[in-house]
Amino acid sequence: MIERVTITVKKDILRRVDSLVDGREIRNRSHAIETLIARSLSKTGLDTALVMAGGEGAHLRPVTYEIPKSLIPIRGKPILEHQINLLKRYDVTNIILAVDYMNEKIRQHFGDGRKFGVDITYVVENKAWHSFR
Repeated sequence: MIERVTITVKKDILRRVDSLVDGREIRNRSHAIETLIARSLSKTGLDTALVMAGGEGAHLRPVTYEIPKSLIPIRGKPILEHQINLLKRYDVTNIILAVDYMNEKIRQHFGDGRKFGVDITYVVENKAWHSFR
């Protein structure tokens, strides 16, 4: 069922919306707005993500002497688990974890990902790349 709504939009945005109307795929302004909203609310279409989960976390010491930074709990769950849940919410279910420091603890917690509803593959870095320096 389609419902009529009234919205207020800035002129420059409305011009951009109107430029999408081609009379074939996008029939009119209302159809253009509906199409844009539907696209913005849809899933990404991606199913695989690479998550950089390595690094010593020297700036988080002494906590990271015991656990890797990706396992530090926030609201009762490891940071990485929050990331995996967010990816899953967008239908990203194939996850590649790039790990190094204490990678065995990460592997022990997440395993193959089945208990989290995803498939996890691990790539172990032989040397720290310092990706974010």
